[in-house]
Amino acid sequence: MAQGNYDHPSYLTRQMEVLGKTTAGANGTSLPFSFPVDIRARQLSVAVATAGTSTGAKVNLISLNGTTTTTVGSVTTSTSTANTVLTSTDMNTIVAAGSLMYLTNGTDATGVAYASLHFHVDPSGTWVGP
Repeated sequence: MAQGNYDHPSYLTRQMEVLGKTTAGANGTSLPFSFPVDIRARQLSVAVATAGTSTGAKVNLISLNGTTTTTVGSVTTSTSTANTVLTSTDMNTIVAAGSLMYLTNGTDATGVAYASLHFHVDPSGTWVGP
């Protein structure tokens, strides 16, 4: 039986959170969410629903903790065609419990994508398990 945060399955198993479909609009924000525990964001994955028109455009994962805004990671979508699946590199970034996270479309006004986040609960945070 798990005794603490370093050997509990919640900390050992990577998880996937399906975030939903972004909204079109240059620098627009979509899909706000938060976790009640510290997480370590690993990889952002997007499936293009509607091709964008801006070369170099990205879907950005943003974290807002108090007044500090941080770009945790991004996926370059550019003008990728619909049904193209793209992923970020390993972000390996701790996001503090209670931080507001959301996605932005970068510079593209028309691109839309379905997004998911690969993460695990970070054991360095506050232990909230049984």
